[in-house]
Amino acid sequence: MRVQQTAFGLFMLCFFGCTEIGPVITPLEPGNPGSGQSAPQMVWIEEFSGVRCVNCPAGSAELDQLAKAYPGRLVVVSIHAGFFSNPYSENRYDFRTTEGNNLLNLLGQPLGYPSAVVNRKKFEGETDLQLSRTQWAGFIAQELNKTPAVDLNVASTFNAGTRELRADVDVKRLDNLADPGTLRLSVFLTENDIQDTQLTPEGKKDDYLHRHVLRKALTPFDGAPVGGDLTAVGASVRRSFVFTMPQGWRPEACKLVAAVHRSGDSWEVLQAAEKSL
Repeated sequence: MRVQQTAFGLFMLCFFGCTEIGPVITPLEPGNPGSGQSAPQMVWIEEFSGVRCVNCPAGSAELDQLAKAYPGRLVVVSIHAGFFSNPYSENRYDFRTTEGNNLLNLLGQPLGYPSAVVNRKKFEGETDLQLSRTQWAGFIAQELNKTPAVDLNVASTFNAGTRELRADVDVKRLDNLADPGTLRLSVFLTENDIQDTQLTPEGKKDDYLHRHVLRKALTPFDGAPVGGDLTAVGASVRRSFVFTMPQGWRPEACKLVAAVHRSGDSWEVLQAAEKSL
């Protein structure tokens, strides 16, 4: 029965694919989203987790505390990938995704858990991108103090009847942006407070609430070219994507999250944004 459910789930994910419109590149007019004052610098956090990771609930709790300390400034994506993500027989859901596995390979295997990547940046004195829980607060504070090079705005529309989700993402160039033609845009869909089994220090907990779970990438896992012409300060580009959400995913608990980042030798995130559906 479980094999049949898994096969059906894979079919559904393949059937309900996401579509990139275009690319649709539309210069913003005054008054449109993203054309006003720039937002403050946001920080993009990719937390690597798994239902078999006994220490990961402590990491999730730490990120919740940091989000409370910096309200509206952190964008968290919880990626279930690697050995610890293999579901138990008790699990109702399999949080693993192809995109999550590819992101783990792109950003590097953690040396221990909990582990997270902050703005995909290799900080001074570090040998890789993955950071332990005791390092998060300091590096997040450091990144929040930067002056943003781009502004990023996410808007969404959701049709409850067809379950079609449309994401419109506006990227606006601010000052001091090097090589704008090489920038990439990643857009993910996450879901909050999914009740399912998780290993904790006290044993398996069947009513554990999984937060910020990566459900789907609307772009390639390593991003899509931003495109357009961002050579001038104040120039803007709009990218749009459409995705049909499978039954069982709760739109009221989902968020669209987006990051503008570099690619190649550095995958550093320049700005992030999120939007509830």
